[in-house]
Amino acid sequence: MLQAPARRIAVVRVRTTRANLAKAIRSGLDQVWPQIIDRSGLNVVMYHPSEPTGLGKEFDIETGVEVPEGFAAKAPVYVTQIPPGRVVTAAHFGPYDQMAKTYDAITEYVRQRGLKLAGPSWEVYGHHHDDPAKLRTDIFFPLSD
Repeated sequence: MLQAPARRIAVVRVRTTRANLAKAIRSGLDQVWPQIIDRSGLNVVMYHPSEPTGLGKEFDIETGVEVPEGFAAKAPVYVTQIPPGRVVTAAHFGPYDQMAKTYDAITEYVRQRGLKLAGPSWEVYGHHHDDPAKLRTDIFFPLSD
C-alpha cells in the first residue's frame, strides 16, 4: 500500500470487452498521441468499473497519456485527473498478456488483509522496450477509507 500522487492525463473513453482490450487501448492511444508534444509522459489506462468481469461483457476504459499542467486537448481527447489517494499497487514485468498473475497477486493481498477497493483501477505503462521481458506496467487499485 502507498499514497499515490495525482496524475493528469489526456484521454479518450472507449467501450470494449476483455477480448478486444488490446485493440481498444491502441485505438485510444492512436487518438491521443497526435496531440502530445512533450513525449515524456507515460501511457495510462483507467478501467470503469475497476474489475471488468466476463469475456463478453462490455466496459469502459479511458486510455491516454500523462500530460503537464496547462495542456489543452482537442475533442475527442479531454483532460482528466486520477486523484491522489491510498492504493494497493504492484509492478508487472513482462509481456502484457501475462498480467493476470500480477492481478491475482493483488487480489490475494487485498483478500488476506480485508481491504476494500474503491473507484476505477488504472495501469501505467513504462516506456516501450523491444524485449517483452523488460516491459513494466504498474497496476493501481484505490482503497476505501
